Amino acid sequence: MTKPAAPSPRPPLAGRLLLARWSLLTERLWERLWPAATLVLLFLGLAFLDVLPRLPGWLHLGLLAALGLGAAGALAVALFRFPWPTPDEARTLLETRGAPGDTRLPYHRPLTALMDQPARPADDAFAAGLWQAHRERMLAAARRLSVPAPAPHMATRDPLGVRAVGVLTVVVGLAVGWGDLGQRLARAVTPTLPQGATLPLTADVWITPPAYTGRPPVTLTAGRESATAAGGVAAPQALGPVRVPEGSALVALVHGAAAPVLTAGGAPVPLEQIGDGSHRLETTLDTGSRLVIEDDGRTVADWPVAVTADMPPTVRFTGAPDEASRWRLRLPYAAGDDYGIQQFVLQVARPDRPDTPTLEVALDPPAPSPADNELVEREGAAAVDLTPHPWAGLPVTVRLKATDGAGQTALSDLIDTVLPERRFQHPVAAAIAAVRKEVARDPSTAPGASAVLDRLHQEVDAYDGDPVVYLGLRIAANRLYHEKGAAVDPVLGLLWELAVRLEDGGLTMASRDLEAAEEALREALENDASDAEVERLLNELQQALDRFSEMLAQMMQQMPQMPMMGQLPQDMQMIDPSQMREMLERMREMNELGSREAAKAMLDELSRMMEAMRNMQPMSPDQMQQMQQAQEMMRELQKLAREQEQMLEQSFAESQQQQRQGGQPNPGQQGQQGQQGQSGSQGQGGSGQSMAQAQEDLRMRLGDLMRRLGEMAGQVPDNLGQAEMAMRGAAEALQGDRFGSAADAQGQALEAMRQGMGQAMQQMMQAMGMPGMMPMPMPTMGAAPGRDPLGRRGGVDPGTTKVPTEPEEKRARELLEELRRRAGDRDRPAPELDYLHRLLRQF
Repeated sequence: MTKPAAPSPRPPLAGRLLLARWSLLTERLWERLWPAATLVLLFLGLAFLDVLPRLPGWLHLGLLAALGLGAAGALAVALFRFPWPTPDEARTLLETRGAPGDTRLPYHRPLTALMDQPARPADDAFAAGLWQAHRERMLAAARRLSVPAPAPHMATRDPLGVRAVGVLTVVVGLAVGWGDLGQRLARAVTPTLPQGATLPLTADVWITPPAYTGRPPVTLTAGRESATAAGGVAAPQALGPVRVPEGSALVALVHGAAAPVLTAGGAPVPLEQIGDGSHRLETTLDTGSRLVIEDDGRTVADWPVAVTADMPPTVRFTGAPDEASRWRLRLPYAAGDDYGIQQFVLQVARPDRPDTPTLEVALDPPAPSPADNELVEREGAAAVDLTPHPWAGLPVTVRLKATDGAGQTALSDLIDTVLPERRFQHPVAAAIAAVRKEVARDPSTAPGASAVLDRLHQEVDAYDGDPVVYLGLRIAANRLYHEKGAAVDPVLGLLWELAVRLEDGGLTMASRDLEAAEEALREALENDASDAEVERLLNELQQALDRFSEMLAQMMQQMPQMPMMGQLPQDMQMIDPSQMREMLERMREMNELGSREAAKAMLDELSRMMEAMRNMQPMSPDQMQQMQQAQEMMRELQKLAREQEQMLEQSFAESQQQQRQGGQPNPGQQGQQGQQGQSGSQGQGGSGQSMAQAQEDLRMRLGDLMRRLGEMAGQVPDNLGQAEMAMRGAAEALQGDRFGSAADAQGQALEAMRQGMGQAMQQMMQAMGMPGMMPMPMPTMGAAPGRDPLGRRGGVDPGTTKVPTEPEEKRARELLEELRRRAGDRDRPAPELDYLHRLLRQF
């Protein structure tokens, strides 16, 4: 007889026993956990397929609860009294399922045999050897045993193969939802329950075009009128295509939805939840023909859209560059862009020195196209002063570069030309300019140029012993002798300053001082500086203005042989400096009253006047003739404006009479009214026909004047074009006896004509090379009765800020004095004093 013993088998067999226990554990876990695992896989598959969010909220929540409770229950049953594998069961598993097929008795239980020991110790060597041989045979048989794979008996436990449903659902879900698994899983575990039967389902979309397009935002709504419908779902709106530029920013806001998605030319994009039943999405609209918002398979909104692409700009020369007045380079061009050119640049290069960097000069971009997303080329002529540049007078290649708001660029063809150069009358200035030009053309001539400058600086009488010119010539001569290559560029700038100083005297420095004083005052007004600081800067500006006026008068006296601007007719002369001094006094009064905005508006007008004075130059006989033509056209334009104002008053009176007689007819009623006998409407109809003909005649006269303006200035002001279109609309309205609509159009035409007057005059002055002239008729000696120093009617300001008239200033000063008097009365109640002090802080 034998009995079990405690000693364990040898270590190599201990590892196999441990693996056998794990195999048994896996079998028993799978046999018990497969129902819970199937439910979990089924949930994951439904989540990846995005099925649950499409269900009603109550069903979504119920299904989640059922799956969760089912999985938890199955797990609890599986783990209740779970039979963990024992070492004996592991040995039995190895001996019964791990033995090879040729194992025969008595070796069918080698592990158990190894655990046996003799009933009594062997007394002789033969018995001991026999027992040892037995153990060696059993050990050899045990080493042939292998750990069997887990073999759960699923066929008997799940004969219908229900467990495969979960696996197949997950596989299909992974294939469908790959790339969006996280969001789908999040939507699956967050059911959205309806807040109530009457909760409205609404959608709002805001489309904001890029800022450079200048287009207004577009607002789309859906569901507002159908908020009380069943389920709160609004029917799709039947709207025309919404035209929006490419790259527009889209913001969508949906209320009362469970899981809305937006489709705009691509894959549906889910909206982000921002609250109970509210979702939001921000994106960019680049493509697509429809905007569709859906929720749980239902269409919340459906709008047709037309996303228009941003076309690249165009630019080309319409003629060869030539020299304009005052030695400026004139560049005739044609350029356009669907949303307007943002940057317009002239590129200048030296063909004989390709290693020299290209010079880029910013130009004023042409006006944008009047129609939406329509590329219209506009012809114009840019004039740029390059005489201070060292390349003036040298052959160069020029090219125009246009860039739109989207960064798209267009280049014109390269054209060879010669940059205009200033022709100096002063002999020393002319000699300095010649030296500067030669060094700019060939820097290797710098030593020879140094010798020329050295001789010039010794001729003190030739430049009246000006110490600035003397020192400047010595410095330039020494630097040109020692500097080489690009190091001579700063010397060229110095030579230009010396030549201009000799030609213009102290006018250039006085102009710079005036510009600096003006800029300092503007910054003080913008930054709300103290009254004392503003007063100090006003004094500095007045001193700079006096110095500039004195230098300008001296320059004019030195050139009596040329016709001056003072020879113009009385209503088109230059601005008298006394007018600007009067404006400075009014700015002081505005500052004392605390009206900084009015002071800023007056400074803008003063800046325009000072710029005209800085640019003022003598006039040639041809310019005098052109000026007379421009004056005649401006008088004609003013006459057209007065006639348009009279027609506006007449249309307004007819509109008032029409309303008293029973309302303004609409287009659908005109035919009926024409058949209602000889009523009062016939009188209106006759009046409307005659007024329409007069309005059409006025429009034709404006068109002829615009044609002549275009021939003279090279372009027509945009405001006059708008006035012509408004006149056309007014004539059509008068044809139908719609006097109210006609009055509106006539008011727009009148306002556009008034704005176009200044623009037209400025364009003509620039075309004639006379920027020193003011673009509007100005009085010469003081203001006319009822007008301010700028020639405007009292109290009328062309800008957005109203400049107070003299009666208004007087009344404001009286109010200010009264506030100060009351604030100084200590007997008044504390709340009233506090209120008065708060009012005074504004001044």
